[in-house]
Amino acid sequence: MAKYLGTVQRTDLEGGSWLLLSKQGVTYQLKGGGSDLRVDGAQVEIEGRIATKQVGLAMMGDILEVISYRILD
Repeated sequence: MAKYLGTVQRTDLEGGSWLLLSKQGVTYQLKGGGSDLRVDGAQVEIEGRIATKQVGLAMMGDILEVISYRILD
């Protein structure tokens, strides 16, 4: 597991997906987390792991399986 810092973004591609744009400029598709995580523009810290054997419909980056998270101010 690793920690990821960044901004949550919504994309309407392929019916809609939630993404994390990390501080390093890498985009991840989010898998998991609660409704409070799915807020466009939210600054977050996510603890999770990259799902190496999964492919998302949006194909916007690796899938990040959310284990835990916190909303930053």
